[in-house]
Amino acid sequence: MAAGPALRVCKASSCNFAQGPQNFYQIMGRPCMADYISNMPENVISNILNRLPLTEAVTTSILAKNWRFKWTLLTDVILDEDFFYFLKSKFEGMHVTRLLLQLKGPIRRFVFSVEPKPLFAKDNFNYEEIHAWLLLLGQQGIEELLIHNWYSEPVTLPTQMYTRLELKHLKLHWCTLPSLVSFEGFPNLLTLELLSVKFLTGTIWDFIAGCPSVESLKINRTDSKEMRLLDIARPGNLKKLYLSFSLLNQVTTMTTYNISQLSSLPKLESLTLDFQECKLLEEGSSWMNVPVAFVSLKNLNLSGVDFGNNAMVAFIIQMIRGAPRLQMLETRCVLACSPLLKNLYIKPYTLHDDHNENVMMNWELARELLKLHRASPTAVVEFF
Repeated sequence: MAAGPALRVCKASSCNFAQGPQNFYQIMGRPCMADYISNMPENVISNILNRLPLTEAVTTSILAKNWRFKWTLLTDVILDEDFFYFLKSKFEGMHVTRLLLQLKGPIRRFVFSVEPKPLFAKDNFNYEEIHAWLLLLGQQGIEELLIHNWYSEPVTLPTQMYTRLELKHLKLHWCTLPSLVSFEGFPNLLTLELLSVKFLTGTIWDFIAGCPSVESLKINRTDSKEMRLLDIARPGNLKKLYLSFSLLNQVTTMTTYNISQLSSLPKLESLTLDFQECKLLEEGSSWMNVPVAFVSLKNLNLSGVDFGNNAMVAFIIQMIRGAPRLQMLETRCVLACSPLLKNLYIKPYTLHDDHNENVMMNWELARELLKLHRASPTAVVEFF
């Protein structure tokens, strides 16, 4: 068998890290391995730096002279809670502008979390600086943009963001999007999450129509006055859908026929429906004859289900029957949302051949169920 390449070692007795990363620490008199990291290709070093928190990646500039500007190879810029906690009140918007200007690019991923005080000094920042950042990012061919806003007022985004045709992943929380008049769509977008998002003009459904390639879609608390599920069902590539039926500041009224339109998604594999603040109406007996066939569905997650609503319960049963490939079914708030519930029967899935192991798993599950709030004072939970 041929011998592998020999490792180069530093045999100098004076080897120490003060000489830079050319040599690692010499421990207990052992020879130190020569530096291979500094000589790696730039794309490899960039990949390593992207896995570090931003503050630590920038700190690598003090390791040695040849590492002074290695951090400018970053392609991911993550300004999250940890980042603001590190800076505390020292953060200013111009710090981000300077950082973006120094990066060699391209910047592929940008995450900005508008944190509440005391982590975020809003007095030293204004939302117009986000406009300047997006302009810089647009010149870098950004592919992933995430903005999480935890302040009481929404972040208003500029019209320039509509020119980011390279975007593949877009996640916005508590933002106001500009007029859709100049919106030509995101043809390459694969992931779209809109949480508490408002539109100056146009609707969320017009926005979704401009994203024909989207595969993962999450909508929660939109400001739309209606739920146009037919528009959601149009993207033929949709594989994962999270849909909350609650609109901002109002209760949603839906019909079983409306929801059945989602079954026209041929590639849908994962579906999460949140019925909280949703009133489901029954359209006579004719809706029972409407075929509901989720031919590719593997995971179904239901929350906020009102088991006192006959139309809702009957429709869920019809959904399950129409999903021949269903592998996982998860329902939440069964006990908390069912004031008339009398009996709940649970048959745990057997994962182990060991009888004692299964008994312990059932015991843990029962103990957790006893902690849950019950809307029905007479509800009985039975295992079989």
